[in-house]
Order: sequence, then structure tokens, then C-alpha cells
Amino acid sequence: MISGVLNHVKQNFITKNNFQDKKIRIKNFLSIFVVVMAFLISSKKRSKENTEENCSNVAVNLVPRMVKDSFANKYPSDSLRTWSNKDNAGFCAHFTSSAIGKSARLSESGCFIKTEIENKKK
Repeated sequence: MISGVLNHVKQNFITKNNFQDKKIRIKNFLSIFVVVMAFLISSKKRSKENTEENCSNVAVNLVPRMVKDSFANKYPSDSLRTWSNKDNAGFCAHFTSSAIGKSARLSESGCFIKTEIENKKK
């Protein structure tokens, strides 16, 4: 009978410790998950920032003819504001289309890489 009581106490104590361990593991996992998600969200916001302030402006005469022609063919009626050099790996055309600020990224040869809508209306 005493051994049964001792076994019962040991099992309950071990069960409680396992439960507490599981709670601690879950809390640790959730803490790490929140930190990782916050990091991913902030890095994604930083990587999407492709505005005129983040690119060095370039004079129009320094933009290759193929790049300017490619932009003009794709967006003939839009209002070009500035050209900028993105990481020395291409050019960004910052323009307004239907009162919305946009950026088009082109390679040195005039191929479109991507077009983005800027965060604020122009």
C-alpha cells in the first residue's frame, strides 16, 4: 500500500513536471516565433523600399538610350519625374501614372525587371 502511494506521488510529480516543461517549451517557441516574424516583416519592408530617396539620382543624359526608349515605349503617356541608379545594376524610372507614383526598374540594356507602386500618391 505504501509503495502504491509512493508510485502515485512519483507519477503525479513527474506528470506535473512534464506539463510545466511543455508549458515552458511552448512559451519559448512562441517567443522565438514572434521575434522571427517581427524580423521577417521588418526586413521585407526594408527590401521593398524602392523610392527616389533610396536610389542615387542620375541625370537624364547619363541614362542609356536603350533604357529611355524602352521606358517610353511601355509608358508613353506617363509623367517621368526622375531617373536613378539602383545599386549600380540598372536604372529606376520614377513616374506618375493616373495620379499614382510608380517606379520601374530596368536593366542596363533596357529590359524591364519590375514595376512597383510607390507608397504615397503623387
